[in-house]
Amino acid sequence: MSDETARILGQARVAVQQRQAEADAERQKCLEAVATALPARVDAAARAVAHDQGDVTTQLAPERVKALRGDLRAAADTIAERLRHARSEVDWLARTSTFDDVPRKVSMALWFYLRESTDQLAKVMAQYGYSDKHEGKSTQRIFSPGDLLEKGDTAEVAGAQERLDDALDALRAAEADHATSTVNDLWDA
Repeated sequence: MSDETARILGQARVAVQQRQAEADAERQKCLEAVATALPARVDAAARAVAHDQGDVTTQLAPERVKALRGDLRAAADTIAERLRHARSEVDWLARTSTFDDVPRKVSMALWFYLRESTDQLAKVMAQYGYSDKHEGKSTQRIFSPGDLLEKGDTAEVAGAQERLDDALDALRAAEADHATSTVNDLWDA
């Protein structure tokens, strides 16, 4: 019996390796896509802040607005380049139970990774007079990781993660079955 469970265990290990490679590839594609879109998303979010805090914006000379946009673009390019190489730095939050919301976990993993980056962008805006405490009242953060992400950005990663999680579940079951079978074979010998 342990020969059969050993065979199944071997297949499960191969399946995990394949699913891990697929998940890694999807993660990299996702990071690349977000990194490519990042400068435009930063510009759009900054424009929204400029409108929300129009009194600050109107106090800036056109060359200061141009300088702000250049500084934001440089920061966005730096963040994008770091993001392209962040696959192993993002905590992709593997499933902990069969009831986990994997798409949400994957989105949140990237959201948390980008939080520090949004703080850097907010500092650039602050250098030009923008604040999260506008007109004496606290407002939302100048930038949020949600400004840098779109709903579909992580969909393919979530699917690959779910397939990897399923393969890991199957591997754990195969390991348990093989251990039980091996003990039974030894006991019955």
